[in-house]
Order: sequence, then C-alpha cells, then structure tokens
Amino acid sequence: MEKFVVGFFSLFVVVVLTLDSCVSHDFPEYVCEQDYTFTADVKPIIETKCAISGCHNGDMGPDLNWTNFEEFHKRVESGLVRFRVTHHIMPPSDSPAGPLTQEQINAIACWSDQGGLNN
Repeated sequence: MEKFVVGFFSLFVVVVLTLDSCVSHDFPEYVCEQDYTFTADVKPIIETKCAISGCHNGDMGPDLNWTNFEEFHKRVESGLVRFRVTHHIMPPSDSPAGPLTQEQINAIACWSDQGGLNN
C-alpha cells in the first residue's frame, strides 16, 4: 500500500509540474490605442533599432535587409516580427541600439495587426 501511495504521489507531482510548464507566466502584452503607419511610426524604429550595422541593414544578407520594405514585410506577414518584439527577443539584449520601449513594441505589433501596410 505504501508503494502505491508513493507512486501515486510521484505521478501527481510530475503531472502538476508538466502542466505548469505549459503555461506562459510572462505573456507579452501590447495595447493598440491608435492607428499606426509604416512611414510615421514603424520605419523610424526600424532605422534606429533594427537596420543598424551588423543587423538588419543588409550586412547579414539581402533577405535580412529591413531597409527594403518587401524583405521586412515578409517577416511581418509571417508573424515573426510581432512575436520577436513582443517577446523581447529582438533587438537582442546586447544590441548597441538598446531595447525597444513599450511604445515602440506597441507601434510595431499594432501596425502588424492592422495589416502591416506600406503607408
């Protein structure tokens, strides 16, 4: 009987830990309180935080050249840009341009949600 209780308890602990690990406790949030445009809101962020030397300025290949709207927009359409900025993956923590502000995250994520237009 004791082995059964220990086995059951062990199984219970494993199940609880497994279920807990599937939950995101640090879910990124952003708020869309306005309409955003590429030219006025997103492009200046790309130019100062992303398309810098050694990053998305074409140094790492033409498909990563975010000064080219079409190349940037491919990543926007896939959801990759929104995911990486809202999860604080990009820009990387060691970027000389520094991290994005919450306002910049909002602008990129919301513009993407609003269709990611070249406007």
